[in-house]
Amino acid sequence: MLNYTQLAELDRQYRDRGLQILLYPCNQWGQEPGSHEEILAFAQSFGTTFTVFEKGDVNGSRTQPVFKYLKSKLRGTLVSTIKWNFTKFLIDRRGQPVKRLGGFTPPIHMVDDIVSTDIHGVLVPMETFRGRVCLVVNVNYTQLVELDRKYRARGLEILGFPCNQFGGQEPGTPEEILAFVATFGVKFRLFEKADVNGEHTQEVYRFLKSRLEGDITWNFAKFLVDRHGTPVKRYEPKIAPFEIEADIEAALAEA
Repeated sequence: MLNYTQLAELDRQYRDRGLQILLYPCNQWGQEPGSHEEILAFAQSFGTTFTVFEKGDVNGSRTQPVFKYLKSKLRGTLVSTIKWNFTKFLIDRRGQPVKRLGGFTPPIHMVDDIVSTDIHGVLVPMETFRGRVCLVVNVNYTQLVELDRKYRARGLEILGFPCNQFGGQEPGTPEEILAFVATFGVKFRLFEKADVNGEHTQEVYRFLKSRLEGDITWNFAKFLVDRHGTPVKRYEPKIAPFEIEADIEAALAEA
């Protein structure tokens, strides 16, 4: 079920880490009338390199076996029927279907879909923070420590991403950064140093900027992400963490 642009980006970012994207063209909604060769040529125009299977049905008596199986494991809203192209199924390394996303949900649709490396070199799925309000910052320690102390128990998760793109303010190694932040009493999660602009933009920031547009202008930019993994507000560096407490309170109050 096809949606090429973002899938090509996901393939570029995650293929070497083990992601395999499998595409099944379907013409049950009249969107894939072409031959297999025409479909391949169209897909390749987006820079795709992943596997494209033969065109087939995803509903009805001629449903392809793979979709028959997936729908038996992960039903949609009320029914198992696929309602439109671009439906997506996520399958883990053991071959178990773990998540189903509807046709109108883009492949990269919330921060939960991203895996990042923390400052200790550990891979951290962003879905770890599902159900919590996240404040993503590149970073400003003093007031953030106070916000963390005040709101952590109520569901706030502060995620710090050190960045050395602005005036060389984070030149240190992970060990040096950890030693420095310890002087402020930092207890919130820190991730590995990364770019927030340009070709090598870290995946979390690539996603956040796609939803709340514009390059980061300096360190200390902040993004507020709700309990469902959706970015809801962006704050420029000059806005101090204490100035956004009302928005944090409002986000924490929402179910």
